[in-house]
Amino acid sequence: MEPSRPDGTIVTSRKGSAHLKIEIEGKAAHSGAFIEDGISANDELAFKMTEIKKLADKEKGLTINFGLINGGVSNNIVSPHATGTIHCAFWNEEDFNIVYKKIKEIVSKSYIDGTKSVVSGGVGMLPMENNERNNDLYEIVQQAAKTLDLKVVGKPTKGASEAGFTSSVGVPTICGMGPVGGNWHTENEYLELDSYIPRLKLLAVSLLYGMRL
Repeated sequence: MEPSRPDGTIVTSRKGSAHLKIEIEGKAAHSGAFIEDGISANDELAFKMTEIKKLADKEKGLTINFGLINGGVSNNIVSPHATGTIHCAFWNEEDFNIVYKKIKEIVSKSYIDGTKSVVSGGVGMLPMENNERNNDLYEIVQQAAKTLDLKVVGKPTKGASEAGFTSSVGVPTICGMGPVGGNWHTENEYLELDSYIPRLKLLAVSLLYGMRL
């Protein structure tokens, strides 16, 4: 199971994520003697990146990050090809569908004549959206916590996980029921040993309460 958050809270909703790749074709030329004959894929990617980053929406919690950027052959050659990868995180799938349509429009437009571009990829993790089924399950966990004299609080979290898949098909889902931990995906990632038994008890009692329904 996913660990609970560093402050001990469990997760009642979380973001989904998508991974996209932009590939651009230009035309090589000597960048000193014949630069006018070239069509820079690197420059085209820069224009697209600037426009795509404008689509991020802080209020909606929709983020866009360019992760890997590659392009060019040599310092004195106009770049004939370039690629850029995008990670997009979002609270609901509809927000992503809207921004993805806009990204495709930007990619299909040539800011530099003669370039050709395509975008591929899509949603990798669906969001675990806040809904009635998940809230009902959260109430069961709260009852179990009360029985065990534990204080358990639920809250949204930004990272995506497989919990989004079960939640999206109608299965009541709560995430972060594991031991307390933090610093994920770093060399300092940890789990607190003294939280193992209390969290296992919470899981077991929650299951028992759930079976009564």
